[in-house]
Amino acid sequence: MNKNILIVVGITILFLGTCINPSVAIDNVKESFLLLSNGNTLYVGGSGEGNYSKIQDAIDNASEGDTVFVYDDSSPYYEHLIVNKSISLIGEDKETTVIDGNKTGDVVYIWYYANWVNISGFTIQNSGDNNSDSGINNRGCYSLIKDNIISQNQNGYRQYGGYKNIIRDNKFIDNIYRGIWVVFDEVSDFERNYINGSVYGIALYDCKQSSIINNIILSCSEAGIFYTWSSHFNEGYEISGNEINSNKYGILAYGGSALLISSNLISNNYEFGIFLGGSLFTKVIKNNFIDNKRSASFKNSKFIRWSGNYWDRPRLLPKLILGKLGIFLLIPWVQFDWHPAKEPYDI
Repeated sequence: MNKNILIVVGITILFLGTCINPSVAIDNVKESFLLLSNGNTLYVGGSGEGNYSKIQDAIDNASEGDTVFVYDDSSPYYEHLIVNKSISLIGEDKETTVIDGNKTGDVVYIWYYANWVNISGFTIQNSGDNNSDSGINNRGCYSLIKDNIISQNQNGYRQYGGYKNIIRDNKFIDNIYRGIWVVFDEVSDFERNYINGSVYGIALYDCKQSSIINNIILSCSEAGIFYTWSSHFNEGYEISGNEINSNKYGILAYGGSALLISSNLISNNYEFGIFLGGSLFTKVIKNNFIDNKRSASFKNSKFIRWSGNYWDRPRLLPKLILGKLGIFLLIPWVQFDWHPAKEPYDI
């Protein structure tokens, strides 16, 4: 078969339907979708001839693989964007290129079949105040949301379904309910984000094999990381390298199995550093627990491995973790970190 025909067939398959089945997906997707930004560039704002005045007009006229570049000259842009194709949406400067939802609806909505969407370089603010309203509402797969300021929305980022999305190097500041809210996700990464001032910093429902790595999560009134309702055996699910500070609960997990919680700095949380409810086969290893009201506890959680954690001060004896275990959750129980660290880790 002619080589050019093979390429056309491959591209056609790539963009059909919704998310590609993981079994036939490209393994190295973390950077592969960046290659789609090799089409034409459409410009919004500024003084160039033919520049668009509205971001949505440029999106509507873009083709798959194009880039929409937005200047900050006409900022703020009071728009509600619908992204329905695979494009890169790039702002000139995240501090000054503002998309404002004027306190109604989602500010940016990525359709469920719009895969390989890249968004970076914006302040995205002022969604509506309904429970599901969000700065970015993403229904696609293989998206890269990077280097944005997402603030003063009901939810900073919302993802329902999806596969192998990457949320990286963003600032989520003063979003009302959730900084990041994800439901039914698979194999996505949430890396190096700064989250401050929500009810929940990162809230995940029925997700599997995803990673929460190297984030800073501060001052959440309920939980820095909230995980619940998993129906999966979550081999490969990782919460590592995060700084989780000054929340009510540092990590609050209900359900789930085979979680790995490692190398986090969990400090100054005013209820629990970590609380596990109904978790199975979870590993809690090599974390620093410092100056929390109560470092850790559990309820009806079994086969938990606590190992090598630092608990406020050097310990020569096993660390006792108090909790409850039993059908009615009334039976006092204890678990141990048999090998507590003698000094804190450099996290």
